[in-house]
Amino acid sequence: MNEASLKPPPIEKGNPTWGQDLSEATSHQLLAETYRAQAAQLSDPKERAELLLLAGRTIEGKLSQPLEALAVYREAAAIAPDYLPAIEAFADAAYRNQDWHRARELYDRLWQTNA
Repeated sequence: MNEASLKPPPIEKGNPTWGQDLSEATSHQLLAETYRAQAAQLSDPKERAELLLLAGRTIEGKLSQPLEALAVYREAAAIAPDYLPAIEAFADAAYRNQDWHRARELYDRLWQTNA
């Protein structure tokens, strides 16, 4: 996302809530970016993955960008391959995005780990 897309256009007179809605979306985008930036500064894989999961949930739930969230969940699972919440989030996102093969692989991995 480029910097210009984060700048809101001028608020039109007579429509004060328009700027508030844009501000909320921008704040969620900034929150997700902050989680990702903080994760990049940590050395502990589990802590990094936890922050990436927060970023992914914000991206998917608040910004409605499931494919970008999927990439964040993939990154979290790659950073902490033994951290089950990261694998589960990645599996669930793959399923929601109809990546059946990947979802099955990840669910099998979870099942084998919990067996």
